[in-house]
Amino acid sequence: MAKQQAKQQTKQARGDHPGNERQPQSSGSSGARTESEGDAEDDHIYGLASVLYHALQGVTAARKYKEDAQRAGEEELVQFFEECRLEGTARAKQAKSLLVAFSEESDEDEDDDEDDEDEDEDT
Repeated sequence: MAKQQAKQQTKQARGDHPGNERQPQSSGSSGARTESEGDAEDDHIYGLASVLYHALQGVTAARKYKEDAQRAGEEELVQFFEECRLEGTARAKQAKSLLVAFSEESDEDEDDDEDDEDEDEDT
């Protein structure tokens, strides 16, 4: 149930509704910012969020599998699942860091765009 809710929330965040499928957009060669570049930024944010989500799911699963292996006395598997957990944790931290940095960069770009619009209105 929770997995299905998370999947639905992800679809809603992406704007995936029946009849509203997004297609990858290529950016134009002009220096002006186009709508497709905005879509590309959204795709980057979605990609980072997706990797973060799946990394955290993997960490949770690896922790459970490690506990199961400990109960079974399978030390080789305990070590393997611990390595998976550590790698997933590192990947999640990196994805989170990139997501924050990319979001802040996007916010700065939006602020710059708003400043440009204000200047245009003044002239």
